[in-house]
Formats: sequence, structure tokens, C-alpha cells
Amino acid sequence: MNGDDADKHRECRAGAQPLTTLIARGGLDATPPHRGPNPRGIRGILCGFTHPDHGHVMSRPDTPVSAFANASAAPATQGTLYIVSAPSGAGKTSLVRALLERNAAIGVAVSHTTRAMRPGEADGVNYHFVTEETFETMIARGEFFEHAWVFDRHYGTSRAEVEKRLALGEDVILEIDWQGARQVRELAPEAESIFILPPSREALRERLAGRGTDDDAVIARRMRDAVSEMSHFDEYEHVIINDTFEHALHELECIVHARRSRLDKVRTRYARLLAELLDAPR
Repeated sequence: MNGDDADKHRECRAGAQPLTTLIARGGLDATPPHRGPNPRGIRGILCGFTHPDHGHVMSRPDTPVSAFANASAAPATQGTLYIVSAPSGAGKTSLVRALLERNAAIGVAVSHTTRAMRPGEADGVNYHFVTEETFETMIARGEFFEHAWVFDRHYGTSRAEVEKRLALGEDVILEIDWQGARQVRELAPEAESIFILPPSREALRERLAGRGTDDDAVIARRMRDAVSEMSHFDEYEHVIINDTFEHALHELECIVHARRSRLDKVRTRYARLLAELLDAPR
């Protein structure tokens, strides 16, 4: 990363950030970030940081947070729902995990799955591991915000969990596949959707093989599934090419920051501040 990129990168890394919640669909078994060359010269857009009382602020990272301590803010508005999808091996989980690591106030909500627990995983931490019978009962009761059949196993996101966090004004990231994304968009058409693509098929295959957990037959199947998954990229509002990891992460961060500075969010969240600023002098 050159000097200009580093400056822009730091401007998106200020410590005061909004609460963003991850609904994890990949657990902690993430693919290591790809840090290859960036021949297209992709650059992230310039953005500031989001102060808990002031929203989106265009500023250098050394702007003191205390400068905004006396602002008046309205109670938290409805949180924003983000959908993040990608083929296996594109670095989706690594990118979202890095986004969480850069933000101090981040909660983690856990999805349900019927797959077997892997070594090092814990129930209630990586997933809620349940039986097929339990999962089917939850489907019948309408308890899932979305659910999908992926790699011969059920995965689902608790509807109550998502709605509760959004009502509290928290942002919620759903790390789900295209099937789940379609379900979510039907229930929440206002959700921001993001699709992450690898820079090439060769890079994708290298990442899958580099995990060292699958044989050639499994990797071949995952490649076929990846091509099918990637064919749905044009159903999403934003597309990020995960070539150089830092650039991809910067673009992901800026999508989140930009949404929080939208007029409808600002009007609701900072109604008192706006009223004070626009009150005619006496």
C-alpha cells in the first residue's frame, strides 16, 4: 500500500464506530486473506469515520473525539441490514472478520446449522449446532429470517435475533449465500447487498487448495458450486473484487459508512441537533 492509500486507509480506521453486528455464516474457519498484486489499480473511495454522536464525519484520524462531546443526538434509529455473499474461497469471512476487528463496539449473533461441529468450534460461539428435527421444527414455526440448504446441510438466521438488534439501532451484517439473500430481500427490500468476487478462477482455486482441509474431489465440487454462486452477483447492489485484501476491506468499510450518512438516517438520528442548528437566532 503506497503513502496515499495508507492515508485514506487510516481515515476509515478512527476508533469511534457504530455498533455493527455480524450474523456469521462462515464461523472462524476463514480463508487466509489474499494479498496478491492489484494490476487494475483499484482504489477505495475516500471516506471519514462514524462518530457515535455525530454520524459520518469527514476528518483526519487525529481529530479528537472530544471535539464532538457536547452534541445533541436523538435516540437511535432503526439499524441497517447488510447482506454479504461470496463463493467459498473468495475471502468473504476474512473481510467481514477484519471489519469487526477494526471496530471496538461490535456484537456477534450466531446462526443455526445442522452440520457437525468441527475441531476447535464451540456450540453457541461459531454456530448453534442443532439436529435436523430441531431445524425443521424451527422452520415450521417461522423462526428463521432466512434459511438455506448449503453443502448438504441446513443453515439459518434467527428472525427474532435480527429484528431485535435492528430495533435497538444496531447495524446487522448477514453473511449468507445467494439463496438466503433472496429470502432476506423479500422481507427487507431496504437492505444493502454486497457480493464479493475473487480476482480470477486460478486465485479462487489456490485459496481453496491452500486451506489444506479438502481433497481434490471436494475442491472440484467447491469450484463448480462457486461458479454457480458467482452467477448471481448481478442480484446485488455492490460488488467488491477481493484482489488486494486491504483495498477490498476499505471498500467494504466505506459502504457501511456511506449508508449511515444518508439523509433519512441523519434526519431521524440527529433530529434534536438539526433543530438546534436551524433554530432562528433570537
